[in-house]
Amino acid sequence: MRPVRFQAGLSLIELMIAMALSLLLMLGVLQIFLSSKQTYTANSALTHVQESGRFAMDFITYDLRNAGYKGECFSDVNPLIANATDDRFNLNIGMSGWDAENDLPTWPTGLSTVKTQHTDSIIIKHAATSAGTLNADVTPASSSITMTSPNSEALGTNVVISSALGCDIFKSNDPLPPSSPPSPNIAKAGSDSFSRSYTPEITKILLFQSNQYYIKNGTNGSPSLWRASWRNGSTTPLQNLELVEGIRDLQFEYGIGSGTGENRAVSDTAFIKANAVTNWNDVVAVKVRLLALGNEVNVASEDQIYDREKGLICKKGDSACDAVNIIEIPNRRLAQVFTSTVSVRNQLP
Repeated sequence: MRPVRFQAGLSLIELMIAMALSLLLMLGVLQIFLSSKQTYTANSALTHVQESGRFAMDFITYDLRNAGYKGECFSDVNPLIANATDDRFNLNIGMSGWDAENDLPTWPTGLSTVKTQHTDSIIIKHAATSAGTLNADVTPASSSITMTSPNSEALGTNVVISSALGCDIFKSNDPLPPSSPPSPNIAKAGSDSFSRSYTPEITKILLFQSNQYYIKNGTNGSPSLWRASWRNGSTTPLQNLELVEGIRDLQFEYGIGSGTGENRAVSDTAFIKANAVTNWNDVVAVKVRLLALGNEVNVASEDQIYDREKGLICKKGDSACDAVNIIEIPNRRLAQVFTSTVSVRNQLP
């Protein structure tokens, strides 16, 4: 056996030095991991916020651009439907809006209690979606119209038949039982006659759309963008959907056009809130502003607030944001403001 004095190993000091160096290396690795995790969380939150804001803005601006569209018809649409003067179904007025809690409608049910306070809402109507191609002449006494192919979306809903000579809106009959073969005919509910004859060459068959946008709490308990659809002519919405979560605020300003013909335009000072609009057919542009919040917490470097009137996000306590009109952004969540000014095409020359 070798003597003990010739055995080799680590001394206590050497062991402590090795542990200290290992600890420093682990701290470095941990720092890199935490930094990478924070970067990933921030990028994920930014992606979510931008996606939510773009989706919400796309839904609203698409309808706004088409507000009041009824094909090539230049006259008022002739209503062959019930509730023709109701804001939800009157295509001769392309939109109506409500500023915060002022004069809110009674629909959707409970709007005044479920809508997020101080947010605006709007209803937009148009017939920008084609129902297909007309295949035969239509006379005033026709009880149905014949299309080149069946379209299930045109059944049980409001349909616009339109040409440069005039246009009618009517309710189509409900779909046939599933066992029945699909039919290219769209039957007109009711006995009222069309206002004129229509020929396939100059006629468009369009689906009526009536969409109301507003903010209320979604399935996760935080504010979301909702849309109620009234296109089927019923006072009960065909759909009432949560479109985009994380939309905390929604504001509209309406540009009133001045001048006539080619000179019809709107100045920046002509934008007003909904409660100041006296004639909705004078609105030629709409400013939309919304605030989107991410779900991830502790992403922003500090607590923030949002001034809904100025459209500013400020550090909490910053005097640039008016304390009367602020929204608290909770838990250092990431927030972004989206704005757009939309021309109402059918109100411009």
